[in-house]
Amino acid sequence: MRRRIAVIIASVALCLGGLVVTQAGAATKTVSASGGSVSFTSTVRNATTCAWSSSPKIAGFAKTVKCKTGAIARSARFTANTSSTAKSYAVTLIVRGKTTIVDHWKVTQAGGTTTTTTTVPTPAPINLSGTGQTATSSFSVESGLAVFQASCSACQENFIVEIDKADGSLVDIPINVIGSYSGSIAEGLPSGQYVLSVTADQGVPWTVQITLPRGVSGVALPATLTGQGQEVVGPVAGGSSLRIQATNTTTQGGNFIVEILGANGSLQGLPINEIGSYSGSVIANFLSGGPYYLEINSDGAWSITASSG
Repeated sequence: MRRRIAVIIASVALCLGGLVVTQAGAATKTVSASGGSVSFTSTVRNATTCAWSSSPKIAGFAKTVKCKTGAIARSARFTANTSSTAKSYAVTLIVRGKTTIVDHWKVTQAGGTTTTTTTVPTPAPINLSGTGQTATSSFSVESGLAVFQASCSACQENFIVEIDKADGSLVDIPINVIGSYSGSIAEGLPSGQYVLSVTADQGVPWTVQITLPRGVSGVALPATLTGQGQEVVGPVAGGSSLRIQATNTTTQGGNFIVEILGANGSLQGLPINEIGSYSGSVIANFLSGGPYYLEINSDGAWSITASSG
């Protein structure tokens, strides 16, 4: 019985004309999502042609060359994978000669990183109002920059706006003037509950609007900003430095102060702190990167041009 099986096998080999087909085991290679070259090497013996191919097709890779005995190599260039899903390729080498050998490789290319852009919505303004000396109801603030736009046009005595935590502890007194007031200030506040303690003339109305700008793009530089008195302006774009050119016309000989604030409310620089009228320019360095807000403290009219440092 064994002899008969051997005869059958010999007959099959004869029908194939003496051609023996063998297949090597597959090797796995990897390539990054950004792409790159991968080399494939094989050793052949008594060959006549070596045919390279791939599935799916790799541009410029498929080729048939004459080959004999020794090492044969070919490189494939993979383009970037912009999909978040990994890709798989099958690379095949068919060596023909006295025998036919099929060698193959598997190539796995990593998927690209999917970038998710999150739009941070700007919370609705918080509007507070009252008359005379008033402690407001508590309000919630998300961590970051808070701009307080206040007005007491009929005030003749002290107008004071004090920011307190909900437990009554003092945070800051950003507005403390005598007489009528219309302006804005900025504070970098952590998330939490806050109240305002406002002092004004008895029976005189006042208003405070609190805005929490989030994800606002800065205007392109150079940018010229003008205003009167105490005011927060911006945002403006910018890198690690800003050139501030400013003029200020005082009415009472008070301070002229320009502060640079980050979008999170952090103090980035205090390039100008003078008394009286002012005309000049200064460069603020070592900033964290825009956009930036400018807080100006003045008792008169001012003009500021912000440009790249």
